[in-house]
Order: sequence, then C-alpha cells, then structure tokens
Amino acid sequence: MKYIIPGYVEIERNGERTLVTSNLLKNKIKLTDFSIRQEFDDIVKAGGRDEISTDLTRLLYEQEMLQTRQEIDKIVCSLKERMNKSLLLTIMPTEACNFRCPYCYEPHENITMTSDIVEQIKKYIQNMIDKFDNLQISWFGGEPTLCENIILDISSCVKELQTVRKFNYAATMTTNGYLLNIEMFIKFYEVGIRSFQITLDGWNHNETRPHISGIRTLERIIDNLRKISTLSSEYEYNIIIRHNILDGDQDFSWYDYLSSLFAKDKRFSILVALVSDWGGTLVGSMPISEGKNRKQLKYAHQAYIKKIGLTLYEQPNDLFSDICYASFPYGFVFRANGMIDKCTISLNAPENHIGRIDAMEGIIIDPKKSKAWTEGQIHQKCYGCNRVLNCLNISCKKGAVVDNMCEKYVCKTFYPNKS
Repeated sequence: MKYIIPGYVEIERNGERTLVTSNLLKNKIKLTDFSIRQEFDDIVKAGGRDEISTDLTRLLYEQEMLQTRQEIDKIVCSLKERMNKSLLLTIMPTEACNFRCPYCYEPHENITMTSDIVEQIKKYIQNMIDKFDNLQISWFGGEPTLCENIILDISSCVKELQTVRKFNYAATMTTNGYLLNIEMFIKFYEVGIRSFQITLDGWNHNETRPHISGIRTLERIIDNLRKISTLSSEYEYNIIIRHNILDGDQDFSWYDYLSSLFAKDKRFSILVALVSDWGGTLVGSMPISEGKNRKQLKYAHQAYIKKIGLTLYEQPNDLFSDICYASFPYGFVFRANGMIDKCTISLNAPENHIGRIDAMEGIIIDPKKSKAWTEGQIHQKCYGCNRVLNCLNISCKKGAVVDNMCEKYVCKTFYPNKS
C-alpha cells in the first residue's frame, strides 16, 4: 500500500528547519533534527512510502500528512458533502443592459422578471433555507441596477427571514456602476448587499464600455464611486474595480489615477482581468493577449498596483475557493426569462438549461442534468496539487458538460506542493 504526502500539505524549508503544515487540519510539524529532515526529504523525492515503519512516518500518518489515496478520497467525499449545505443563487432580474461592450457574450434581450417569477424565487428561499447553513445571492445581468425594486424585494425577504431562521447570508452584485449612485448603494447595503464588482477599462473605457445611447460612461461611474467612498467607516463594504486588459496594454498611468482616488480607502480593491473570447459578436476584432504573454502582461499590471500602494484583489486561498458556483449541488442561475441554468457564460447551451421557474408550480429542476455539473473525479495528478482542496477537480465543469471534454479532464492549472 502506498502512502503519499497530499497536495494540501505545505512544505517550507528555512535553513536548518523544515515546517510541514496541513491546510486541511491546520496542524503543523517542525523538523529540526538533520537525520529526520533527511528522511523527510527522501519521502518527498520518492513520492511517499510503502509502509509506516519509522517514528517520522508514524508521526506524519497520525497528523494525516501521510495518507493512502483511498484515505484522501474519503476526505474529498466528506468535503463534497459540506458543499450540500450551501445554497448559491445567481439572480438575473433582467437580461437587458444599458451598455454595449464589444467583448460581451450576452445577447441583451429586453426581458425582465415578472412578479410571478419573483414571488416563486422568494417562496423557494423560504421553503428551502432550513436545509442549508449558508445562502449566497449574486446579482447579475444584463445590468441588475435596471431592476432596483426586484433586488430590494427579494433581498428584504431574505433579511426578514434571517430574523426567524438561522443561516449565514452574503450578497454580491456585478454591475457596470452607471446607475449605482450613493442613494441606491445605501439601499442595497441596508438589505445586505455588501460586495460589488464594477468594471473600469482604463483610459479606453468609453470605447470598450459605451452606453447604449453612445454617450460616455466613465465620468459618471467615477463620480458615483467617489461619493460612495465618502461614506463613513461604519459602512463595511467591498468594491472590486475590475480592469479588463488587452494585448499590449502597458499604460499604467490609469492605476496612478485610481490611486489618487481610492488608495487610502481599503474598501476598494483592483482586479486585473484579461479579455477573453466568450462568444461576443465583436470580440474577435479586439487584440486579445495569447499564450505566455497573457500571464506576463497580467503579472506586470499586478506588480505595478502593489508598487503604488493600491489594494490588489487576489483569489482567496480557502476551501472550495477555486470551485465555480455551477459545480455546487445547489448552485443555480435564475434567469429573467424563467429558465434555470448552472452557468452564466453558456447561456444558450442546451446542456446548461436544467430547469425552469413556473408561475404556478414554482422551481422545477431536472436532477440528472443538474448532477452532470457537480460530479468530478480526483485523478492521480490531483493528489499532489496544493490546491486540491480549493478545486476538487470540479473548478469549472463547463469544459466537460458543454464543450464535451473527456471525463478524465483535469483542471488547467496544476500547483505542485513540493520544492
């Protein structure tokens, strides 16, 4: 039987000591004896041990830092059970948008949720919440701020529910920020929406993110954000300013401008994102960075942001943090047209449509179609990845479900835990 060091065990070598940390149990072992450290290095180089026969291997095994693949599989299964305790709802109150961004993949149909659909969503949350420890609502679109009343209606229902039921609640919004004035922001804040992602595309923003009428949009969004920033520290919110970058974008003066506005307000952070082709009608004509250039370009932007003292938004390193909402058993997209999807990117894919919201019957979900988005195998390569607990090899199921990739699919990014 083979015992291996799981990927979630971190190894830090510093001079005459080796620190071994489990990101699962949060326990640590410090190795200082030369012969013990040498034995540990031999275990790492050999990819494990065939038996537990020494003081060190017994200690590592007791601390669950040396395990069989079967034992790791059992841990993964228990973690997946924990995913069943979270209800993740992405709600698209409208599929219309007041912007016309050339890289956007959405069709922008002029559809808004009916009152019947809104009521059925509220009933679903009320009837289901006792099964869950966590409820997360992500407001999406289209442009969600076009439907302020729907957002306030559903959010107020959840806040009232919190007074009589016990569950953790978090709400976020992805918005272009054009209509998000300080008055609207405070209303959203008071019903529990505390995190907002707003895209500002630098000095080219008015070209890449024009209003449907053709007018400029950057100045109004900046004005909204500056006024929101004047709110006292009692308002504990998080605004992520997303900056989409194209190939050759090396003008960092945009970050200097943002720094002059928001560097002192740590409620604001900057997310650097590379423009990708998700199917927009005009994105093919845009200079999209490819290959190694993508990583190098992104790293250059991130390094400059840190250098000037802006807060850089970085991916959390928590349990399940790499896993898309679509891979959660109870992760659903409630669309304005009444469809229930798993993914907000593959909006037109038949495999993505797993149910519907019926005005009379409520939420109807096809369990077989939904399950296809949540199943995934831990492959041999996964055992040695230090993000195996973040990912569980179900980080993004679009590839397997919509793009017909092989079921032996392993996520694109592998992080070996050994040095």
